[in-house]
Amino acid sequence: MKLIIGNKKKAHIFTSIFQNLNRFTVDINIYFKKTELYIQGMDTSHCSMFEIILKKEWFEDYICDSECFIGINALILYKIFNTKQENQIIVLEYSEESSDKLEICFKNLEPVENEFSKEFSVPLMDIDSELLQIPEVEYDIFVNINTKSFSTMVSQLEIFSDVVQLVYEENELSLNGDGDNGKIKILLKDSKNNNLNKCEIETEDDMKLLYSTKYISDFCSFSKINSKVNIMFKDGMPMVVHYELEDNENSYVKFYLAPKIDND
Repeated sequence: MKLIIGNKKKAHIFTSIFQNLNRFTVDINIYFKKTELYIQGMDTSHCSMFEIILKKEWFEDYICDSECFIGINALILYKIFNTKQENQIIVLEYSEESSDKLEICFKNLEPVENEFSKEFSVPLMDIDSELLQIPEVEYDIFVNINTKSFSTMVSQLEIFSDVVQLVYEENELSLNGDGDNGKIKILLKDSKNNNLNKCEIETEDDMKLLYSTKYISDFCSFSKINSKVNIMFKDGMPMVVHYELEDNENSYVKFYLAPKIDND
């Protein structure tokens, strides 16, 4: 298996993905398929799940003659990708002959002042995990919003509460926080204003759903992937935060967050 990322923007996105995965889990399995790179995992509390698909067409070069799993420490990857410099391309290699290591290389195609090529040999590990089947769901609320705006909203909600409440009633859609410091209500859509890029509501029923603000904040750390993000809701189902890669909609980073139980 060998993959190459030579485009600077794509290298930045790829680096950002692996720099942030350690927020959710210590160890990850990377599944190299013939047509795509696939990663799936859950956080340690099993409240959230992530799914990453990078199609072979997204890479400058992607060679995978036989499919394989590799287990690796997410914190080690975080530290390695923090050493990548601005103009360097990324090369990942794995072979059955050296099946206990993943080779990672950051290098410059042309000399760049103060940038130095680096080669890493990372030990692999056996991680006991199974791939979960993710069902297709028709969501009742679909929102497309600018990632910066969404990240700002979540930061503001965190000031007031560790729980965010999504409320849809009387054709009004809002995000609310209520805590010791007071209350906040962020109106996403009402009869007069709609600052969203897209908002589709396929239900006439009122909806009130609770989610952990911390996890949503962690999802926002992936905002460099795309300037826009899709967010989906359905009563009784996990919230979905979906970042498409801008130049390949079939490649994406997606998060699922289980709703909290309202004890009131």
